[in-house]
Amino acid sequence: MSLKRILRITLMFWSLFFMFQGFCQSDPPVVTAIGNQIYCPQTQQNIVTSFNIVDTDSNSTEAFYIQVSSGYVLGEDQLILSGSHPNVTSNWNAAQAKLTLSPASGSTILYTDIINAVYDVVFICSNLSVGPKTFSLTVGEANFLDGHYYDFVPLYAVPWTTAKANAEAMSYYGLQGYLATITNADEAQICGELSPGTGWIGASDVESEGVWKWVTGPEEGTIFWNGNQNGSAPAGMYSNWNAGEPNNAGNNEDYAHITDVSVTTNPGSWNDLPDSTAGQPPQYTATGFVVEYGGMPGDPELSISASTSFSPAEILSTTPSTSCENEAASLEATSNTTDVLWFDDEFGGNLLHSGNTYNPVLSSNVTFWVLASENGCQTGTRVAVNATVNPSESTTFTPIDSICVGDPNPLPATDINGVTGTWSPAFDPNATTTYTFTPDAGQCAATVDMTIGITPLTIPDYTQISDVCIGTSLTIPTTSNNGIIGTWSPAFDPNTTTTYTFTPNAGQCAATVDMTIGITPLTSPDFTPIADVCIGTSLTIPTTSNNGITGTWSPAFDPTTTTLYTFTPNPNQCANQTTMTIGITPLTTPDFTPITDVCIGTSLTIPTTSNNGITGTWSPAFDPNATTTYTFTPDAGQCAATVDMTIGITPLTIPDYTQISDVCIGTSLTIPTTSNNGIIGTWSPAFDPNTTTTYTFTPNAGQCAATVDMTIGITPLTSPDFTPIADVCIGTSLTIPTTSNNGITGTWSPAFDPTTTTLYTFTPNPNQCANQTTMTIGITPETTSTFSPIAPICEGTNIVLPTASNEGFTGAWNPAFDPNTTTTYTFTPDTGQCASGTTLTVGIIPTVTPTFTPIDPICFGDAIGPLPTTSNNGINGTWFPTTIDNTTTTTYIFTPNGGNCVENTTLEVIVLQQITPTFQIDDICIGETIPSLPNFSQEGISGTWSPAINNLATTTYTFTPDPGQCANSTTETIQVNLISTLAIITENTSAPFESNQIVEVTVTGGSGNYEYQLDGGNWQTSSIFQNVVGCQDHIVKVRDAEGCSNEPESAVTILSYPKFFTPNGDGFNDFWNIKCLRNSTGLVSIFDRFGKLLKQFKTTGSGWNGTYNNNLMPTSDYWFLVTYYDENGIEKEFRSHFTLRR
Repeated sequence: MSLKRILRITLMFWSLFFMFQGFCQSDPPVVTAIGNQIYCPQTQQNIVTSFNIVDTDSNSTEAFYIQVSSGYVLGEDQLILSGSHPNVTSNWNAAQAKLTLSPASGSTILYTDIINAVYDVVFICSNLSVGPKTFSLTVGEANFLDGHYYDFVPLYAVPWTTAKANAEAMSYYGLQGYLATITNADEAQICGELSPGTGWIGASDVESEGVWKWVTGPEEGTIFWNGNQNGSAPAGMYSNWNAGEPNNAGNNEDYAHITDVSVTTNPGSWNDLPDSTAGQPPQYTATGFVVEYGGMPGDPELSISASTSFSPAEILSTTPSTSCENEAASLEATSNTTDVLWFDDEFGGNLLHSGNTYNPVLSSNVTFWVLASENGCQTGTRVAVNATVNPSESTTFTPIDSICVGDPNPLPATDINGVTGTWSPAFDPNATTTYTFTPDAGQCAATVDMTIGITPLTIPDYTQISDVCIGTSLTIPTTSNNGIIGTWSPAFDPNTTTTYTFTPNAGQCAATVDMTIGITPLTSPDFTPIADVCIGTSLTIPTTSNNGITGTWSPAFDPTTTTLYTFTPNPNQCANQTTMTIGITPLTTPDFTPITDVCIGTSLTIPTTSNNGITGTWSPAFDPNATTTYTFTPDAGQCAATVDMTIGITPLTIPDYTQISDVCIGTSLTIPTTSNNGIIGTWSPAFDPNTTTTYTFTPNAGQCAATVDMTIGITPLTSPDFTPIADVCIGTSLTIPTTSNNGITGTWSPAFDPTTTTLYTFTPNPNQCANQTTMTIGITPETTSTFSPIAPICEGTNIVLPTASNEGFTGAWNPAFDPNTTTTYTFTPDTGQCASGTTLTVGIIPTVTPTFTPIDPICFGDAIGPLPTTSNNGINGTWFPTTIDNTTTTTYIFTPNGGNCVENTTLEVIVLQQITPTFQIDDICIGETIPSLPNFSQEGISGTWSPAINNLATTTYTFTPDPGQCANSTTETIQVNLISTLAIITENTSAPFESNQIVEVTVTGGSGNYEYQLDGGNWQTSSIFQNVVGCQDHIVKVRDAEGCSNEPESAVTILSYPKFFTPNGDGFNDFWNIKCLRNSTGLVSIFDRFGKLLKQFKTTGSGWNGTYNNNLMPTSDYWFLVTYYDENGIEKEFRSHFTLRR
């Protein structure tokens, strides 16, 4: 059977499957789950705390599926059904991270049994450092992640384009299917776990080579990769290409698929392949496609799945402590759990305390280990929290002698060793007191007492000094009557009565005293101000003030200028000088607004008060007929000058108008009211449009203008003369002349109507003095064209339609004649015939094609009857060739018997060649569980196997194809191999602390061809592992490379030391120690680069914190010497160096 036929059959099968799937869906069940929790590592923990399924259509289903949908680690994580559930069978698929709950018997399982079972499903992870996990719980077999569903459809060698069409024809509880679009690592993992081999996904660069897009689903059109294997993803885009991909091998690999696990070290990664993979090696032949559901427009909201999640217990922050010897430490740790547990060792040890804070009393440095805990969990990764303990120091002060009462506080805030603190009680300057010094926190210093004596004060004795006049100089004595020496403050002020304070010099224990010295102020002479006087006025200023003070003024009085005069009192009057300003007022010039020229003969009164308030009189009297200069004389007592003003007299102006030409009788006209030379006025009488009239212009007042006359003539109207227009055919276009025979131009209304006899009116254009006139134009109706009907004709027959009607009208048809379709044609008469068009329909009888039921492909040599001589639609005829050839695919021609409008047809009979199915089946180890033999061959041929599978002996099995596939039977032999027993010896062949730690493995048994693994890593063919690091036990495993062996393992340890540490107080890498020796009695000595010993400690302790005598040591290289005992009890010694980084 050809691949073409196989694909046709396969696509027919899937089309029916998808159709059935779409028609059989009912209202989906609703799944709800609660159970987001903190996970306790290496323990079995229930994944839900509340769970339910509600289904209005059914109380059972075929199976229920629970999957680790994100965060899954193969080989560490597992879901387990615990407890007793007799009606439920569970199956854990580690490759897909999926637990399936199936009926123990029958074909369905009750929801109540599922609910009870889900409550008992537990998760366990073997790794202490477990990451976050998400669990999906669904009634459908498709895997669930973040609201989307994923399934793998096995379909061997299916082309990508076919897979895309099939995926888009699928639905899942009403969700539209499409080839999976993978946009993050969780999607990549779940799709990789689904695909057992090469599976198509929805990406292609067929549109533009090297521009990879998602071409299906909600992400259709999104570019996620540019270039081939050396390309890159756009910002924010996810990609997961296999190493060296995409490479466009053969220049036709335009479609993405999930890589077969046999050709990648990154399960779930992608490769590019051509649309059809038929004929490719098995690992590059498509085995199906991954279909995704969800996120498409119009998708329903589903609740057939629910999710819960486990979060790892985490210490979020730690706060180390620094305290004094035998004081409580202040340690803190926060977590995402309800409790924090405190231990004395990173592994094992003793539980010391629980809670976010821990305050143990310590006498030396200690490292504690905290664990985030939920519900009493004590497994997980512990985090170090350091407690630094500083030794206590004594406090010492220099004794203080007695001081005078009131002296400032002499108590120092820092002792002679730099210890800071506070004294109590508060300092008392008036009484002898014992004070206690309390050091500030964090200095680890003791309290101390000190007594300060207070000596009473002596009162200085001074004779009071009498008041003095202001400005008098004075020296106050600095030795009191009783011999006390000191200083006065402030300095003596001769201008103000002041209280002065005497401060004794130091060492006399004397009190301060005050003395007030009064200052008599000076008297100010009081004079009545003298008002301003006019310039040139004589004046004598009085020399005795109103308050009786006598004296003299300077300078002498000046009658021309405003001057400041100073009065100096005569001696012995204790009076101040004073001043007085006497203003001299200059003459004011009256300010008048100039009067503009006035028309001759105008009366006018000139104002007698100026703008600045000066009154007076004008001379001579105003003259209205001649331009004159007038003089203003101010009234007496105003200190004002005389001024002149000239007033001009203007003669009258004659208005200038352009003569208005004669106008047609009845014309409206407005005569301009402003003359050519700008004079404004009015005309009288009002304009008369019917009679020649003389009009008079009177200027408006204030323009000094005269009146003028103008005569305007009136012209009578003329009637237009037109030649009459004869009647025209209906529809004829016509332009009526717009100029009359006697030369009058104008317009006609209404617009010409070619369908109706109409009376038209001619309106002359303006300025022609002409009357309106009318004209009637007659319209003659058309005659309808007629044609004889044309009988229907066969499809494809050409005819010519007549070009003249039965009445003799000539014309043309539209559209052009169509011999294939019944059409109505329109006849349009030629112009000038007063004839109307018509239509004519020509019927087309379609050609009939005989139809026959297609004949299914036959196998080579199969018997087949003759071809039918009557078609499905009743047409009789004959075939050529006349007999069927059952060895070769042939096309046969059917010729109908005589009749109208019937055409020939063809029918192809496909003959398929026999195919021998092929399979890829591996040998097994004796007793190994054999999965079911494949029901489909690599060519897609279905069938059955015999005999039953035997996993204890090599057996040959026969595959019998199902009928109708043109396939031969074939056989496959499965070799059953015996299991070899291997023994392993591991040895650390490098010297202790060498930079390259080497582990060598020796194996006996088996084929002699082995593979080796270190600490669960990748398998290798070399028996030597180099650059091994880490102080833990390293596990080495071995297996027979040719299969069928046990996998023995052996532990080996190494000795190494840290090359640097960072003691910055952040709780990480703050101590340097050789952790590989922490379970032995090693002694470490630390030296600086000059050989100075800085620290000695045992390897069982916390190590060196990077200080010397509580001082931080700088960034540098430091040397160490370690002595320890090896596994044979022999003392060893090793020297090297490491780096301290700040």
